[in-house]
Amino acid sequence: MVSRLMMGLLLLGLGACGGSVARPDDGWWEAAEVVAQVEERLEQVADLRIVAKVDYRDLERRERVVGRDVVISAKAPSLLRVTLSSFDKALATLVTDGNLFQLLDVQQNTYFHGPATPRNLGRLLPLNLSAGDFYRVLAGAFPVALLSAEWPREAVLGWNGKTGCYVLDLPREAGGRLLVELEHPSLNIVEMRIVEAGKVVYVYKARDFVARGGAQLPQRVRFEIGDDEIDVTLRVERVDVNVDPKAQVFSLPPPPGIEQIHVVED
Repeated sequence: MVSRLMMGLLLLGLGACGGSVARPDDGWWEAAEVVAQVEERLEQVADLRIVAKVDYRDLERRERVVGRDVVISAKAPSLLRVTLSSFDKALATLVTDGNLFQLLDVQQNTYFHGPATPRNLGRLLPLNLSAGDFYRVLAGAFPVALLSAEWPREAVLGWNGKTGCYVLDLPREAGGRLLVELEHPSLNIVEMRIVEAGKVVYVYKARDFVARGGAQLPQRVRFEIGDDEIDVTLRVERVDVNVDPKAQVFSLPPPPGIEQIHVVED
């Protein structure tokens, strides 16, 4: 097993392996400082509303869906409302407070509810993220739910000379690492990779950042999850920050007479 010290040396040496972008002398050198900057920016975003197009692979129908409309309302730390539509007709709406979820599937005329596990939340968009982590990613930060308890102390900061980005190496609770690439000097998160047993199993990429409410938010994001053939792309058309949504936005009672299914944690 590679030690944390050795991993840090490997990350620091990425620029020497065919890379051409030198690490800036006046840049960041401590992982704790970079983490603090990311968290400070996250605190500037109390809530956000995103209007976007979404492309994804429908695992049930085994087909690629392109250009669906999606509206996401999110409030820190884990309130979410996601509505998927086509030609101005709502197909499904999901609401969660981070503990429980409700999903109204208009096409199936079914109302699902139960614990807000990543798998249950993925019934609408299969991102394999908790509600809190989905909010963090939308707001320009990195997910933390599955990191080890000691990750703030064990984080290592390196430099990728091929991309000219910082590399933040974070240990995960179940093993493996989360590698976060951040642009210099903005510290915008442009890529994240989960590596397990030397294999990349999850990739997130972001680009086209805009300043909103003290944060830098991506206008195009893509999630790829290897063996599950999951590939989700959000193309943001509009994003509003700190709009203070009303409480009823995050409420989704079942319509009268609809079939209700309680989904146990799987």
